[in-house]
Amino acid sequence: MTKNNSFMHPAAEMYASEEKAGKLDRREFISRATALGVSTVAAYGLLGLDAPAEAGGHAKMGGTIRMQMDVKAMKDPRTHDWTQISIFSAGWLEYLVEYNSDGSFKPMLLSSWEANADATQYILKIREGVKWNNGDDFTADDVARNIIGWCDKGLEGNSMAGRMASLVDEATGKAREGAVVAVDSSTVHLNLLQPDITIVPGMADYPAQIVHKSFTVETMVSNPIGTGFMLPENLEVGVKASIVRNEGFEWWGYAAGKGGYVDRIEFIDYGSDPATHMAGFEAEEFDLNWETTGEFVELYDALGLVKSQVASGATIVVRPNQGHAPYDNKMVRQALAMAVNNEVLNELGNAGLGDAADNCHVGPMHPEHNPDVMRAPFNPSQGQRA
Repeated sequence: MTKNNSFMHPAAEMYASEEKAGKLDRREFISRATALGVSTVAAYGLLGLDAPAEAGGHAKMGGTIRMQMDVKAMKDPRTHDWTQISIFSAGWLEYLVEYNSDGSFKPMLLSSWEANADATQYILKIREGVKWNNGDDFTADDVARNIIGWCDKGLEGNSMAGRMASLVDEATGKAREGAVVAVDSSTVHLNLLQPDITIVPGMADYPAQIVHKSFTVETMVSNPIGTGFMLPENLEVGVKASIVRNEGFEWWGYAAGKGGYVDRIEFIDYGSDPATHMAGFEAEEFDLNWETTGEFVELYDALGLVKSQVASGATIVVRPNQGHAPYDNKMVRQALAMAVNNEVLNELGNAGLGDAADNCHVGPMHPEHNPDVMRAPFNPSQGQRA
């Protein structure tokens, strides 16, 4: 929950009315409302519901998790191009915001945030009592420094610059003067160029890990300064890696109910063949896998394993080059779209387990998804006439 449960953004009640009218699904409503600073409790309350109870009351401290996952080399978090990299470094590098399975955004290193009416200004409040594992206090200066770093378009591979585009000066490729301001030790103001309801969701994405002012890629494993409750123990790219509890470190998350139960996580790289992964499961060489796709979902189900799933934005995109004929012709592009049956593609590519795309610029899990924007209907014969 955000610290200020009384904050209510003026758009939230409108979103709630749209949800009740069937124009938004519940997950999309929760995402939009909490992204603007409404607490999860208040967002569910607008729908006349109680927020889901958080699991963990039965959990016990200790134990080891063995996970099948590709083990990749470390990089600057801003340039992470594989979520597996972030899963390993998340043991000690944390996030300002967390994204949950119900679509809600909840504070991590922040305690709350508020957007103004048109989402051109955000007030970020820093969680009190957080320390880096070297003893330094975690302050608004750390938050501002990281956000300014996210805006740096000059860093090759920095995908965070796109997520922070409303803060970036196009002329310099860096954060605009006055866009990110540490007002005091516990408050950061963001002053955007235009309305942006995705700025907070961007802070929950996997390349948005918060680093110490002394951070370097070369020393991030040998000198792992972070705010998380674990530390890297070993990293052998393509083979295995492990992270372990940082004993003696007073992690803020223990008191805040954020978990931190496991003592050790081992990541084992079995390569890219799903059949090898399944053999490892059958031999009880690991406890969970990274992902299951296609026909292997049914095979894993037959083993009696516990399955978790979430709708993601992962998809296949075909973008005709509009600078070259015949794709410079809008009618040709429309005909191409009408000739493709997305339901068939989903069946062929994902065993029918995903949701067929609607050819929108974002999926329904994204705060800017508009369910009124539909794809051109599948109609090959009309496409030929076009």
